[in-house]
Amino acid sequence: MANQQPLFTTEETLAVDPLILAYLAGFFDGEGNISVFRDRRPSGSFGFTLRCAISQTSMPILEKYRHLFGGTVYQAKLTNPRPNSAPAWQWYINNGRAVRFLEALQPYIILKAPQIPIAVRFFEQFHPLVRRGQRQPRIATQIAEQARAELMALHQGRKRDYTRKANRGGKSDG
Repeated sequence: MANQQPLFTTEETLAVDPLILAYLAGFFDGEGNISVFRDRRPSGSFGFTLRCAISQTSMPILEKYRHLFGGTVYQAKLTNPRPNSAPAWQWYINNGRAVRFLEALQPYIILKAPQIPIAVRFFEQFHPLVRRGQRQPRIATQIAEQARAELMALHQGRKRDYTRKANRGGKSDG
């Protein structure tokens, strides 16, 4: 599916029922991800994009995100599909729209709360340095790699915490 403009501006999104925003934030908090996506350019160099994404077998919920925040919904290719597995869909939003998305849902985000300031800082520091068609300055690459490392460390830390709790029968330390 093609990119489409959101039906609401950020201000209008904030005027949406807070329960709907809280639901969407909770869904994203559990099922989504925040990343600094690195892609190889034809020149052999790397480009970086702030990306928020959700993969899901239910397309209607992803369409809700697209209608409110913009972005793209597409059918994902499964690398090792199981027999009778449902089709997988992905919604994603990049860069400035991703920042506005995170800012709109930030009051309701719990698990990914430490990732939001890293993502916003990356976008605010990185994008003024990069011009389309020009070589990316070394400092921009350093900013991107630092943000990627911080986001991955937070993600890995959450995985370790979850595994420790699961091994203790779901009991927390406190």
